[in-house]
Amino acid sequence: MALVNVTGILRDASGVALADTPVEIRRKSKIVGLGARTIVPAVIRLATDGAGAIATSLEIGTYEIHTLQPGQRIRGTLTIPTGVTDITIAEALEQAPEDIVLAASDARDAADEAAASAKKAVAAREQTQRLMAKLAIDSEDCNIVVAGDSTGNAPNEWVFLLAMLIAADWPIWNVRYRVWDDTTASWLGESVIKNGSGTNKLTVWNASIPGAVWDRFAGEKLSPVFLTPAPDLIMWSYGHNGTTNPDRQGNLAEAMTGQVARALPEVPQVIVGQNARLDNDTMTKKVDVFRAIAAQNGFGFVDVNQAFLTSPDHAALMADDVHPNDAGSALWAATVHNIFQVSPDASGVGQSVFSGFPLYTARAYKDFSDWVLNGNATMAVDLVNYETKSEGVEISNSAGSPGYITYNVVDSSDIRAHQEQWVTFCVRSRIDSSQPVTAGRIALYDGVSTTAHSGNGPQGDGFYWQIISHKVDPAAGYVRAYIYANSGSEAAVHTVDRCAAFAGKVGRDFAENPVVDRYGNLYLFGDDSTGLLHARNGSDGSRAMVFYSTLNGTDEDTVSQRTLSIGGDYIMCKGRSDTYERLRIEIQTGRLKFGSSSGNPLLSFHAGSPSRLIFSGGSMEPQATGVQDLGINNRHWRTFFGEEIRLGGNAGVLQAYGAGSPEGLLAANPGSTFQRTDGGAGTCFYVKESGTGTTGWVAK
Repeated sequence: MALVNVTGILRDASGVALADTPVEIRRKSKIVGLGARTIVPAVIRLATDGAGAIATSLEIGTYEIHTLQPGQRIRGTLTIPTGVTDITIAEALEQAPEDIVLAASDARDAADEAAASAKKAVAAREQTQRLMAKLAIDSEDCNIVVAGDSTGNAPNEWVFLLAMLIAADWPIWNVRYRVWDDTTASWLGESVIKNGSGTNKLTVWNASIPGAVWDRFAGEKLSPVFLTPAPDLIMWSYGHNGTTNPDRQGNLAEAMTGQVARALPEVPQVIVGQNARLDNDTMTKKVDVFRAIAAQNGFGFVDVNQAFLTSPDHAALMADDVHPNDAGSALWAATVHNIFQVSPDASGVGQSVFSGFPLYTARAYKDFSDWVLNGNATMAVDLVNYETKSEGVEISNSAGSPGYITYNVVDSSDIRAHQEQWVTFCVRSRIDSSQPVTAGRIALYDGVSTTAHSGNGPQGDGFYWQIISHKVDPAAGYVRAYIYANSGSEAAVHTVDRCAAFAGKVGRDFAENPVVDRYGNLYLFGDDSTGLLHARNGSDGSRAMVFYSTLNGTDEDTVSQRTLSIGGDYIMCKGRSDTYERLRIEIQTGRLKFGSSSGNPLLSFHAGSPSRLIFSGGSMEPQATGVQDLGINNRHWRTFFGEEIRLGGNAGVLQAYGAGSPEGLLAANPGSTFQRTDGGAGTCFYVKESGTGTTGWVAK
């Protein structure tokens, strides 16, 4: 479509020409067609010359023109009719000059609004600067991935139109366009947007699917959609489909952007707040949630919703209650295009708060009890050099070979969640000036590849951070952390105050333990069954919870401090200084076992049947002689089954039974009795009348 030349002089209410004044022309509506044609940006920014003159070219349509001046704003509506090639500002204005002069306060309000809008644009531009820098340098191919729904899948909708606008900005670039085929789960061949004068290629990968919601590509399609294109920018356009609950939409947005941020931590993300609906304000409420998510995660945000709401004729932009028409799609594309400007002062890539969760932390000597000593490494508590918990961990090796400690911060049972993802390991180290230059290094190893920190070498008396990030291999079986006393053969000492591993590519301090107060339900690798606390061991099902006693100070031996352990098949209790447990409940066998600190518990009770309690493992005795009773006066044991009774102990009398005569066989004190089971008249009952040996039994 031909452009109309627009010229004229802008004046204020007093007729004074506005020389060297910024001017903004914003399209309100225009005639839009398909095919190869020029797309005029939604906002044209110009300036008058020294005489107040302005000149530009506009398509047929309606525009708002305004200038920002200290104390006042000149604003009017321009209508560019058909059938002309040239028109003046005065001819195009629909209002007389005196009708378009605003009061000073209005002008300040307008200036504030413009400043706020510019601030939002700069925030979103921070996320496009990686791409813009590559476009400006023109040294390698660039890629943009867009994930969205039916508002952006067609050639007359915003994604394709945005590609055309960017192509017009960069004549040297070859611009291509590819569409995701959800049926075959693959990218279709590229379409040519423009052949530039250079050799490098910018590809816009459009994964907009009708009816799609935020988690459309959350599973097995995440890699081909987001990783395969090697994007320099990812844009999200969702919200019309799925739940009408804004908070639930926010949950979906947070989960998906966080998952992608973990996989591609260096790739900027921009959330597009979709167009407002005509029939209700549900999309606007969702956009408010998306805006907050973008802010808290450091993502870019483009408010297309507001652009539609502030349009003089919202309905004129819509094909139905939900979908924009050609004019609406052009406005959408132009609004997003506004963030694709080179801004040297804008920088930064958002880091999802969802992606940086801790995988492991160790803050005291006892926390290192499960680390494995390698080479000739030793560990000891350091009560002199520390920052937290009143102690450090001294890792040392003797001369002759390297020494180091290792621990699986991600074990085999959890590795699938971290394959092809980043893991970051942080160590707060102290390596004094007397140590060799190879002392105190750290590393991460996943069974396939290693990322090592060469170390900063000795740093004197102070603690400092060592941080490494490792991209976990797709075939990894675990992620193992290494802390070296020395990677060389000289003797060295490396003191660690604390260390932590995190999902993602950003290191964080974890100096203090989190405190949970009034937690309704707590799940530690648990399930959704009823209860307040759910815990299990994620590796072998053994010790799930361990309680330590540190009230009497801190020991070097974590076994001594441990007082209570709860596992999947037992509960174990012991004293703080005990080596062995004093009480153990074996859940699988149903045994209640008792012991002392000198050995494993042997005495036990268990159910022999629903009505029988069995004791085993040793003898049962009262605490003191002649103090405790078995039964009471009005509550008697019904039947007593036994082999013999010794009243008064070994120094007292014996009551026994058996076959045959006890004479010469059974030793007892005088007064003892024996009941013979095979006796006759005069030989069923024997009394020990003399001696303490086996003789002196007399039949009665």
